[in-house]
Amino acid sequence: MQILKSLIKLNFKTLARQLKSISSRVIDAEFDLKNILAIDNSYGVKASYYFLSTTKENAGDWNYDLSEIESYFSRLESHGHELGLHGSRRVSTNRSNFNIEKERLNKFIKKTKGYRSHYLKFEVPTTWNILSEEEVVYDTTFGAASCPGFRNGMCHPFQPFDRNKNEWIDVYEIPLIAMDVSFFRYLNLDHETSFKLFQKLVQQVKESGGVFTFLWHNNYVTGDMRKFYERCLSYLKEEDTWFATGGEVIDWYKQENYFAQQREILEKVQS
Repeated sequence: MQILKSLIKLNFKTLARQLKSISSRVIDAEFDLKNILAIDNSYGVKASYYFLSTTKENAGDWNYDLSEIESYFSRLESHGHELGLHGSRRVSTNRSNFNIEKERLNKFIKKTKGYRSHYLKFEVPTTWNILSEEEVVYDTTFGAASCPGFRNGMCHPFQPFDRNKNEWIDVYEIPLIAMDVSFFRYLNLDHETSFKLFQKLVQQVKESGGVFTFLWHNNYVTGDMRKFYERCLSYLKEEDTWFATGGEVIDWYKQENYFAQQREILEKVQS
């Protein structure tokens, strides 16, 4: 789909890079981690990086082996960043496939704490239950690809409840608020309109004392997309944002006893 978009827009430079990357299965320097790591570090951002770890059957989802980027893992962690799993499109409802990808990633990192699904593939409550069974701490997939904003009306992490089993699921959700492709691909907005929407969402989250989860892909850190990303980070710094990894966010909410209070309030409402 991305290649088709590039062709339609006559973006031959981008198209050439994508075709080269797929055909040769070599990491293109402009699409790898160097750019986004340098940007994040320059703004003092602590981020969570999610890596595809797909099976051979899902080869269409990837164009690298984890071993090819292994040198980045220690670099990311040394700067305080977190490493997590970027599940392929076939694992959100299949625990066996999920386990294969998680264990493959765990050969390179200490433990998979965080998760985000490819194309935001998600099924309630199936995906949450798989994550719980696989002892993943949190998910940050729960958002709408077609439009930035609040899919479940919340900008705070929460512990999901399985109504089928009538029990709390042992995993936490950090709702996704904004994603690069939502602005530029799905809504087809120009940069100025996108930035105004970004600012509006940030202010709404700030007024609620919530968490602004901002998803940015590593192939969106060149040219005008890089300028937009840096503009967003600069604005967040001006707003005195606490840049934190997903794991740090969950730890903070636990320390504040937020999840226990959430369960207590909801259980009273249900009774």
